[in-house]
Amino acid sequence: MSNNSSDSGAFVVGFIVGGLVGAAVALLLAPQTGEETRSDLMRKGIELRERGESALHEARVRAEELAAEASEWAKHTADDVAKGARSKMRGKAADGEA
Repeated sequence: MSNNSSDSGAFVVGFIVGGLVGAAVALLLAPQTGEETRSDLMRKGIELRERGESALHEARVRAEELAAEASEWAKHTADDVAKGARSKMRGKAADGEA
């Protein structure tokens, strides 16, 4: 059992080291300058941030809509339960009077 755990750990370490080596080789062999690469990374980062902000805004709007719907549903349900309870109480009161 410990041999299996050791093999898994070695695989993960090898996977991470391989990824780092691959990234380094890709940067060294890239057909553009470091300045171009930094510029591209900056532009992509800005685009990613803008998409994230947009998605967050949409999620907030949708959450507010769902919260309003849930609140309205809860209000109607509470009203229905209260009406049912009053009706039952009136029915019991009428049975007690008879």
